[in-house]
Amino acid sequence: MRSCLLLKRTPCTVSPRACASNLSGWRPVMGKHLRVSAMPEPYDREILTRLACIAAQLTSAERVVATLVDGLSVTSGAESEGASQSRLPLLTALPLQKAGVGQVGTVKLYSSTLFVLSTEQQQALQDLVIGAVHELELQAKLDQARVELHAAHRQRRTLERRLEHARTLDALHTLSDRSLTPCEVALQSARLIGPAIGADWTGLVTFAAGVPRVQAAHRRTGQPDFTAYLGTPGSVTSRLDALQRPYYLSAYPKHPHAVPAAVRAGVQAMAWLPLGEWEDTAYVLAVARTGPARTAAWRSTDRTLLNAAARSVRAALHQRAAVSAATAAARTDSLTGTGNRRALDVDLAQALDKGQALALTLIDLDGFKALNDVHGHAAGDCALRVFASTLQGTGSAVYRLGGDEFVLLDSSERPASDTEVELQRALRAASGAVGASLGASVGTVHSPEDAQEADVLLALADRRMYEMKRQRHRRSAPLAPCG
Repeated sequence: MRSCLLLKRTPCTVSPRACASNLSGWRPVMGKHLRVSAMPEPYDREILTRLACIAAQLTSAERVVATLVDGLSVTSGAESEGASQSRLPLLTALPLQKAGVGQVGTVKLYSSTLFVLSTEQQQALQDLVIGAVHELELQAKLDQARVELHAAHRQRRTLERRLEHARTLDALHTLSDRSLTPCEVALQSARLIGPAIGADWTGLVTFAAGVPRVQAAHRRTGQPDFTAYLGTPGSVTSRLDALQRPYYLSAYPKHPHAVPAAVRAGVQAMAWLPLGEWEDTAYVLAVARTGPARTAAWRSTDRTLLNAAARSVRAALHQRAAVSAATAAARTDSLTGTGNRRALDVDLAQALDKGQALALTLIDLDGFKALNDVHGHAAGDCALRVFASTLQGTGSAVYRLGGDEFVLLDSSERPASDTEVELQRALRAASGAVGASLGASVGTVHSPEDAQEADVLLALADRRMYEMKRQRHRRSAPLAPCG
């Protein structure tokens, strides 16, 4: 089917040259006698349409055909009933010349009655053709400018997104330098990522013993909250406790395990990215988009940022794990697993700085040297481990200062009799483990009653412990061999 326009055949009330100068403002009336034989650029077609219509008015030609070399052809003219326009004689043909290019088209006029164009008509037609060519050139430049402007806008948007992504990644890197728990690092990362990629919801999913817990970190204003439903048993999220690689879902409603409440809230796309594990808990970043599916799908730039963010958070968690392990090792006695002298110094100073009332008990095992001499150091190490582990189960803070010396830190409100009972139980356990009898000399001090300085408290406890040891030695018997 061909598109048609009607050219009204009205008497020309202005001079032909005035008609030619009016090319840019002339418009034809929709009808059946103007045919367009191709579908190229709309502006070129409009220019040729005006050219053909005005040429027909200037010359009273029954048919005008304006054609470009690229195939665009516009025909204008009135057609007598039963006559075939294809048989109309050619009256004249004018080339469309473009500077520096050459001929870009032709204007042909047809008429059943041959007549000679007046000088004024010929000049007006020539001016008309020149004006049409100029307008075609201008339109081509405008089209090129539009293309370049659109490309510049796209490049600007791309650069702005990249800048925003770079700022987000930089902010993520700084999280590793802050004193935050792994959960806080992951939640703050989710808050930063959400706005950067235009997400409608971001959250943190933690898996402890395979059970998911979902926490919202970012939610777009006005977005229905579906946080509580994402981790329901059988949902997509609940099945990702062993996730090792990013999982992107661009058609969430079509997934067989999609949560109906999330679908009703408009969720169209979701992504889950593993962040690593910490103390038997797996961390997963979850991101959701709502709105039309065509705009909610994950772009390559979205995936690049999310993958980089996940790597950054994983690195931060690994670094924190390494630092935590190093810190714990620096505070832990390698033989017994209790706190060491460094840990005691830090914990005691912190408790005193807070003004906490406390009881400090210094313990020295009696008979330990004889145990090593008679049964060997392996038996001595065994006795120390059993003694320490038994004390650790009492709720007291236990520290090994070295050799066979230990310290207990307790609240001063705890009865001394309870500490004595726990100490005797630990001694029986250690003695039973090595088949020998062990005792202990003890020195107990209280803060703030006895002193409020760590060095003074430890020195006073040491004096009281050695006083008990001297008394014990006066009445103790030599250690008998086992078996």
